Amino acid sequence: MSFLRETGVIAAAVTPWADDGSVDLNRFDDQIRWIAEQRPLAISVASVEVQEYHLLDSEQRIALVERAVAAAGGIPVIGGVTTPTPRTSVVLAERMAGIGASAVLALAGPKPWAAPQTGDEMVTWFGSLADGSPVPVLCYSNPRTGSEPSVSALADICQHENIGAIKETSRDMVKVLGLCKQIGIAGSAGVYINMETLMATVLLGGQGAMVPAPGLPASLRILDALRDGDLDLARHWQLFFTDFPSRWMRLGLGPAVKAALAAIGVNVGGSPEPYASLTTEEQDEIRALFQQWELVR
Repeated sequence: MSFLRETGVIAAAVTPWADDGSVDLNRFDDQIRWIAEQRPLAISVASVEVQEYHLLDSEQRIALVERAVAAAGGIPVIGGVTTPTPRTSVVLAERMAGIGASAVLALAGPKPWAAPQTGDEMVTWFGSLADGSPVPVLCYSNPRTGSEPSVSALADICQHENIGAIKETSRDMVKVLGLCKQIGIAGSAGVYINMETLMATVLLGGQGAMVPAPGLPASLRILDALRDGDLDLARHWQLFFTDFPSRWMRLGLGPAVKAALAAIGVNVGGSPEPYASLTTEEQDEIRALFQQWELVR
């Protein structure tokens, strides 16, 4: 059974940028080592929007996955292979598998002319990727990117034996319930949702959450409490996500995540040019929250 069908938290490592616009590899390595110390189920690299993968070319993505594998201390690494076609995504998956990636992730995106894919088109798209990928595939669904597969379409996608999991980002609890029932409990694939609904997802029969790196410590505490049967403690840690990141989403998730990592003690810098970072006041507010919850390095 793929590790993606186990209960756990997948941590999404962000991409640090140097002043000249290149990737800051030293800060990236430090972040991966910190994530690995927490012992998540896996580490995702250059895969989802908060990781700014669309600013990286294929060679940069491959280089980051290779560095993550070297620094992760045996934690599985998931590489992002989203491209316009399953054929090019397969090529990228083959190369990432060759450097040690344990799985790959692709986004369920729109058609080249920006129209949403139909459910049948998505089943075909991911089936082609899964056919050619030498490692398990994680299907990522985010309605904000232009396509939102239905529960039935995702269930059909997960019938492929090489689809290891789905990551669903709608925050629609009716949809989460359907996914847990049709996919997670059935055991056809892992179901990973957002950090804000982690406790509910696991109690409903899903496997866990895929979270940006600073959400990892609180998420792992939720799972630890659930394993111990301590629902009160699990609720306590779930309430951390009442404030983070929603209070600091003025500029979107990326700046809030990078400010939170700095608050923890993992400096990954700010947003790449020309995009803004949070103000000093906002960064101080996030730091105060993480200190209050004793989630600093």
